[in-house]
Amino acid sequence: MSKTWDKLSAQHEQELAHGISGFRQTVATRYFTSKSENNPEDIRRFAQGVKIDMDDSMFGDPVMVEIDGHKVTHDLVRSITEVDTIRVDWSKIKHVCEIGAGYGRTAYIILKRYPHIKYKVIDRYPAIGLSERHLTEQFPESDLTFQSPGSPVKDVDLFLAISVMSELSVDEQAKYFEMFQKGKYLYLKDWIRKRNKADNRYITRFTWPIPSTWKELYWEKDPHYGNFFYSLYEIL
Repeated sequence: MSKTWDKLSAQHEQELAHGISGFRQTVATRYFTSKSENNPEDIRRFAQGVKIDMDDSMFGDPVMVEIDGHKVTHDLVRSITEVDTIRVDWSKIKHVCEIGAGYGRTAYIILKRYPHIKYKVIDRYPAIGLSERHLTEQFPESDLTFQSPGSPVKDVDLFLAISVMSELSVDEQAKYFEMFQKGKYLYLKDWIRKRNKADNRYITRFTWPIPSTWKELYWEKDPHYGNFFYSLYEIL
């Protein structure tokens, strides 16, 4: 794993040692949602035009507002907009594997909408402990698996990698893309251009180790966060 994630994981482990209460207003704001926009007014603004079809869980004590009778958080809106861009036939998706799921915000949306799905999370400590606790509490009847990086996978229909690949070293990226070959689709969301300071290199659309045999079904700029893209690949 990259030096960046080594540093973040150590910091998060220290903070979470005191408990998970309120972590979605502290630890979770180091990624997409800044503390400055994690407030009721900005949540309502961000939710405009988004079809909210569920309540968020209150795991981690997030900032919450009520919209159309639903308990809505910034993470809920963001995750709904992401899942809405995964344009696959969900009735044919039986097994999803997510790399670096955090506390399970994306998995929460998918399992709420598509309870038939078997869901695997590959992550490192302490994040994997959060996602396991969150998702097993919310979906006690679902087929859930939680594994550390390097664990074997098979029979995956859809891999998800959301804002994680750009933090990895070249060698780590190569290992994950080799693993992705075992699936049918890869949904990749990340920075359009980013300097990986820990490894002193730039990540762009053209530096991903995408095999030439894969079919890019779409690549689009995130309308909510213009520095990010999302894409879907059919693995052939």
